[in-house]
Amino acid sequence: MKASIAEGGHFSGPWKLVGPHFGHWNVRQDPANWDGQGYQHICSLPAMPKDTQYGEWFRATAELIASAPTLLARTEAAEAERDALAERVAALEESLALTIGDESPLPPLAKDVVRGFFAPAGVGS
Repeated sequence: MKASIAEGGHFSGPWKLVGPHFGHWNVRQDPANWDGQGYQHICSLPAMPKDTQYGEWFRATAELIASAPTLLARTEAAEAERDALAERVAALEESLALTIGDESPLPPLAKDVVRGFFAPAGVGS
């Protein structure tokens, strides 16, 4: 399986945090087959002892960087779902406007019945 550059200009992932090795946390494309050359290195951050001021901070930052492709994919999926829901809401609003709007052929009593289906509980009673 060859690693590829995603449309956004980054390696497509998944990325993996490894280490610490030689004093660094490393983020790499794992697994990546670069013509038998091994892993694709993404970045590295210093690995400091946990009892130092920045020890856990560098590790947490490396974990966040390693999760970037997954977070991006989930964000894009959520945006697509939001857009689909927005289209459904727009279609419902258009349908309601045709049903209870000024140009609707329904008599006023029928329009009130339709409005009653969409009124929040306790409103108008």
